[in-house]
Formats: sequence, C-alpha cells, structure tokens
Amino acid sequence: MHETTAPRQTNWAIEVASRMKSVRFPIGKEEAKLRLKGAMVGDERMEDLLEDIDFPIDSPADLLKEIKGQITAVRPDREEWTIEAAKALEGSNYPLTLEEAKERLKGIVVRGADLSRLADKLCFPCADPAELLDQIEDNLN
Repeated sequence: MHETTAPRQTNWAIEVASRMKSVRFPIGKEEAKLRLKGAMVGDERMEDLLEDIDFPIDSPADLLKEIKGQITAVRPDREEWTIEAAKALEGSNYPLTLEEAKERLKGIVVRGADLSRLADKLCFPCADPAELLDQIEDNLN
C-alpha cells in the first residue's frame, strides 16, 4: 500500500481554524496577526499574507476565504500587471486623484501587494496613466 502525504500548503486552513478557536468575530488585523504569528503557508509567513487583507473580518469562513485569495492570487509579471492596471484606469478623469486611483486599482495584486494600498505611497494628482504606472513600478522595486 502506497501512502501519500498531502502537501504542507493544504494544512494551512486547519492551522488557521485551530488558532482561531474561541475568537470573537469580527476580528481586527492586529489580533489576527497575533494569533497566526509563526504560521506558514509554503514559504510565506501568515502575518505577511494578512497585510493585504481588509479588516475587520466578520467570520472564520471569511478569514479563510481572504487568506486563500492571497495564496492563490496570480502574481502577474511586469507586463501583465501593467496591462491589467491600464485596463482598470480606462475612463478615468485626469489629473487622477488618490481616491479614484485606489478605487480603480483595488484587487490588482502584484508581488503580494494590492495596488490600491500601494497608492498611498504615490504622488497625486497624476497627469496621465503613464505617470501613475511609472510610480507604481518604482514603488514595487
């Protein structure tokens, strides 16, 4: 009989669930980080995955869903993310404000960072899409 062991990444949900026992939801980022400190998903620390999740989280199921979203988020290469961002910016009014940039870029994840959160590090207003994309690229490096 051949026994197969499930890869370590499949155990992350059990780890999260066990560490969230007796937690009262909604839960904030700091409490989630504290409870999940030291937990790993493959080569990534759970605390790092929590950085790009919007808190508070209303239930254990929502927390698992958000973490799974971070794990499975496609990490586009340089060319792909610029195309995705450019499409999201179509129809924007320029100069572009911080608020509109955040709204349009939400959900585009590059190297583990949601571009809407990265927008706080950029200079606004932006005169055109090229200026915004250049700033994003500079801040990703």
